[in-house]
Amino acid sequence: MLGDWCTAKNLPHTAAIFQQVHDECRPVVDAAKAGWNRARPYVFNPALTPAVEKPKNTSYPSGHSYDSALYAQVLAAALPEHTTDWQKQATLVRWSRLVGGAHYPSDVMAGKILGEAVGREILKSPQLQRALEEIRAELAPFLQKKAA
Repeated sequence: MLGDWCTAKNLPHTAAIFQQVHDECRPVVDAAKAGWNRARPYVFNPALTPAVEKPKNTSYPSGHSYDSALYAQVLAAALPEHTTDWQKQATLVRWSRLVGGAHYPSDVMAGKILGEAVGREILKSPQLQRALEEIRAELAPFLQKKAA
């Protein structure tokens, strides 16, 4: 979205913050998956051949949809001028899981709703608000260079 320079190597602090967000928030969707224990479409109907690698865990809610919605919220808080771009990318992730044959429509929508809810909650954290400032500071030299 931002360019080839936007890598963990160039932005190690930002990468570490997103890893922490993942580590702290992933148990929410994992618990929901375990609780619902919904078989994936290709398990229910073996005649289906997904276009994506067959995940080994359960289908509901979609973890990719959850992650993309959560990260879009955090990224939008860090760089609000790109909010529409983050939301579009999250939508593409969701629909790729559906079209790819890994999920049912309700899986991707539940992942979106859950990811957005968790995103709203973690954005209330003063620690994450400080981390967003650190992300902006780390991105600033690259964004200035891109703008020049």
